[in-house]
Amino acid sequence: MKIAFCKIPSQFASDFMLDLGGVVGYIDEIQHRIRCKVGRKIVGMNFQTRSRNGFERRKEAWIMDCITMKKYHGLGNDYLVFDPNKNQAYLQERKVWQLCRRNFGVGADGILYGPAFEDGKIKVCCYNADGSMAKNSGNGIRIFAKYLKDAGYVTGKTVKITAKSQDIDVEFLGTDGNFMRVNMGKADFMSVSIPVLVPLEHEIINEPFLFHGTLYNATCLSVGNPNCVIMTEDVSANQVKELGPYVENASYFPNRMNLQC
Repeated sequence: MKIAFCKIPSQFASDFMLDLGGVVGYIDEIQHRIRCKVGRKIVGMNFQTRSRNGFERRKEAWIMDCITMKKYHGLGNDYLVFDPNKNQAYLQERKVWQLCRRNFGVGADGILYGPAFEDGKIKVCCYNADGSMAKNSGNGIRIFAKYLKDAGYVTGKTVKITAKSQDIDVEFLGTDGNFMRVNMGKADFMSVSIPVLVPLEHEIINEPFLFHGTLYNATCLSVGNPNCVIMTEDVSANQVKELGPYVENASYFPNRMNLQC
């Protein structure tokens, strides 16, 4: 399968300085949420906090204390790539959701933290938008592979990426990395592997589930991350918007769930 990628221009605001005015309310909100020590640059946007050492001290430390991220999307699923090799700041889990907030942060469905080079492997950690750790993400892996190509970490036609102790093989189908083939492994339908809370362990194939007061037949599987597939001939945008959040947080799924209709 060929999957195309489009890099999203990530710079959405010019430089702001709190001491010089600007959009003060917006900057104050981000300052409070991110709690910068000196200054931060988040995907093209600079802002500062107050410091006992004065403006000149903050200005000198500006470059030394910044965050640089890249934003991509695959099939509309957008991620920020935080490269620890190009940032001095440490990305804390509790800050991930603040960066992913679309009104007060940069805005994304999650953050990909990597590459980390350990034991000859290229590792990445995938965070959900709420700051929790994701097992895996098909779009996230493809985005991360594209970033490795763009950043020059990978020059060959193949790369092996380790995510959550799972090794994933990626084959680039072109020199620019826009098309690739990804081996996500074998799909697992067993309830304990996904997981799905059912009385007896078995494969969840065309099983009845009660979602939002309506009975649906669904198939659940794991390909590194959990997915619930509802086969229907009539799919509307409103139905998906209403059903999606309910299925994601349904009591059947202790680790939450991705919905496919």
